[in-house]
Amino acid sequence: MRQQWPSSPSYFRDKVVTRDHLRARAKDTLGFRYTLILSGAVTEYTVSEFNGVDLEKHVARTYGYPEARLHVTALQDVAKFIVGSVLLPFDNPTQPMRELRVSGDCLTWKALMQLLEEMQGVKYDIKYLDPALAAEKQEAARAAGDSEGELQWSACATMANGYALLPEPSDNHRFKFRAETAKDTLTRMFGVKK
Repeated sequence: MRQQWPSSPSYFRDKVVTRDHLRARAKDTLGFRYTLILSGAVTEYTVSEFNGVDLEKHVARTYGYPEARLHVTALQDVAKFIVGSVLLPFDNPTQPMRELRVSGDCLTWKALMQLLEEMQGVKYDIKYLDPALAAEKQEAARAAGDSEGELQWSACATMANGYALLPEPSDNHRFKFRAETAKDTLTRMFGVKK
C-alpha cells in the first residue's frame, strides 16, 4: 500500500513513483538489486532562498513551526553516502531492495536558524507562516503547469513542518566517514563571525 503524505504530495509523489518502478523492475529482472538512500533535507538548501531564507537581508519566511524537527545532510555528504553505499554488501542478498537512512544532524528549525545567526553574526527577522499557504501556492503552480514551482512549494511545506525526519535507526555507522553536522556545514559556508 502506498503511504499517504499529509503535506507536500508532489515532492513525495515522485519518490513513490521511483520506488514503484524499481520494485517492478526487481520483480521482472532476475538479479536486479537497488539501494534507497534517505538523507533528510540538504543542509545548504534549508538555509537558502529556495526555502525562504534571504542570506543578505537576514530575513526568513518559513512555512512551518520553530520546534519542528528535521534531519539535515550536507550535499557533499549525500554524494559520499551514495558512492559509499556501492561498497556495502547487502545484509540479505535474496532481497532486491535495501534502504539506508543517513544524515548529518537532527535539530529543530529554530536551532538551525540560531546556528545561522551565530555563523553570520547577525540577528534574523524570522516569521513562521502557515504551511497551508505553501500548499495553496503549490496547487496554483500545478494548475499553471509550472512543475518547478510546484516542486519548490511542495518542498517548502516540508522543511519546517516535521516531515523532514528520517525513520530510525540510522545507518551512518556503516560508513567510514563522519558526516558534517549542521554547525559544521554552516561554519564551512560562512565561517564564524566574531
